[in-house]
Amino acid sequence: MQAIRILADDICLEAALNDTVAAAELGSRLPCRLHGTDTGIAYRCRTARGVYDPLEMCSQVQAGDICLCDGWLTLFYSKQTEPERLSGYMVVGRLAPEAVILLQALPAKAEFRLEKSSEGDKR
Repeated sequence: MQAIRILADDICLEAALNDTVAAAELGSRLPCRLHGTDTGIAYRCRTARGVYDPLEMCSQVQAGDICLCDGWLTLFYSKQTEPERLSGYMVVGRLAPEAVILLQALPAKAEFRLEKSSEGDKR
């Protein structure tokens, strides 16, 4: 798993990308800046469409999941279990538990800077 940092306002959210094709492609685009909006359960950020693998799709997500779907990067801080709302979502990473709490404290609109962690790979 590739360790990453997500910087927003004055906080640093630690996370890790999965060992999947879509996650590796996202990791190859780092560092990047994205603008996100709070949806009430997650922050959604417009991004490049990237690699799509139907075998990586999910039917539910947990708080802390980092997902890609149709040109959106979504950082979940709450659980989403309605399958119809998750059509096409791929979990590509995971926020550290303390990062989920910090994510909820951000303003309704935030700028996120995603970068590879200098700590190297998380194993």
